[in-house]
Order: sequence, then structure tokens, then C-alpha cells
Amino acid sequence: MSLLSNKKNLKNMAQIESDGGNGKGKNHQKKMTIRVDFTPMVDMNMLLITFFMLCTTMIKTQTLNIALPSNKENLSTEQMNQASAADAVTIIVDAKRLPNGQPDTIGGSITPEIYYYEGKATEIPTTEGGIKILDESDPANIKVNIPAGQEKLVKASFNMGEKDGIRRIIIDRNKKVLEAIEPIRQRFKDGQINQAEFDSLARLVRNNDEYGKLTIIIKATDAASYGSLVALLDEMQINQIARYQIDNLTPQDKALLEDFQRRHK
Repeated sequence: MSLLSNKKNLKNMAQIESDGGNGKGKNHQKKMTIRVDFTPMVDMNMLLITFFMLCTTMIKTQTLNIALPSNKENLSTEQMNQASAADAVTIIVDAKRLPNGQPDTIGGSITPEIYYYEGKATEIPTTEGGIKILDESDPANIKVNIPAGQEKLVKASFNMGEKDGIRRIIIDRNKKVLEAIEPIRQRFKDGQINQAEFDSLARLVRNNDEYGKLTIIIKATDAASYGSLVALLDEMQINQIARYQIDNLTPQDKALLEDFQRRHK
């Protein structure tokens, strides 16, 4: 569009129409009618809309990757559990309970409570091969027989900053991996490597069996809040846990949890 054409359009956008009057008086004031034509602005609006559509960066959906156990070797569930029992830590997310055992919903919010145990739920590990603590002769009524002075299930704090917080427990179990990743993290902070290179190198460390095969199994009761589960999944990412999964509570887990809560009312 030429400069002359633009001037004509601008001139046509605003027109002033005058009314010469009826000629009855020499000093009769003329009435002015102003009309603004916005039709040429349509093209400009379309150009602006097109510009913003092409130049705007859309928000990318943030997703959380969950590492699930692999079945490449076609192992049975029992074989996989046996292979990973020594390196497994099971975390159970629950809600604060009232004396009658019901979730405490006073105040409209659920206060989370968290427990964990190492190895198999059925026994306390010892150098002699473990002490069996569950009587499963009656599957509908599993009995817990814990030796005096020993606990299978341990209660932790959901406050990540506390000494007995679940984050500290995860860090202690994953110490070798975190120590190996720290120099890589420092290189990233110094600008020597970018985010993609850091993620790639950290992944190699996490998947290196020389630093251990820690596997964390996350389970939640029906009373646990969704937010508590998401916060725990975030801890897996923060603490560089390579192997973790979400699983259902087993009858053995429920028996241990009920026994612990009954002992510590």
C-alpha cells in the first residue's frame, strides 16, 4: 500500500459533515457532525493478532516421570520381589487418626502421617537370615508378632527439614548416588555444562549399580490425601531416586500399620 493511499485512508477515517443551516440568519451557527470510520482498522487488528499468534511461546505442560519396574527378562513377580527385597524401602502414606481409628478431618484438612520399613514386610532382617513376624495362617486375620525392643514399621515426619523427616531418610539411603552427582551439579552451577548435559550425566549415575540398587515403593491408604502422594513423588525427583514405583497396600502392610497404630495410641 503506497504512502498516498495511506493518507487517503486516514483522511476518510474521520470526516466532518457541516450543516449550512436554513439561511434564516446571517449569524446562524453551523452544526458540525463528526463521523469516525474504523473500517481500515480491521486490517491492522488482523495483522496484530497474526503477529502475536506467531511470536507467542505457548506454556509447555509439566509432566512427572514415574520409573516403573521393568519386565525385560520376563521374570515372575515373586522373583522380582526376591531380587529387590534387600534394597527395597517401602513408604506408606496415611492420615492422622482419631482415637477411634477414623481419619482426623477436624479443620477441614487432612494431616498426613508417613511410615516406612526396609526389606520384606513379613520379617525383621538379621544376620541369621531374618525373624518372621507375621502369622499368615489365617489370611483374613494376619497376626503380628514383633520381638520386644524391635520395630518393623517406623514413623517418620512429613516435615522435610526435620532430622527424622522422610527426606533425610531417603538421602541417607541414597547417599552414594548424591555424592557422585554433586560434582556434576557443581559443574552445572559454574556454567560448564547445560541442563540437558547435567540430566544425561546424572541419569548415568542413578542407573549405575555400583552406587546401589535402592528401590522405593510408595503406598497410600484410602485416607491419605492426593497432595501428600504428589509431595512424596517430588522427593523422588529432588533426591535423584532412579527406581521407585506406586503400589497398592497388601494385607501384610495393613496388618503392620494397624498394629503400629494400636501400640502407639
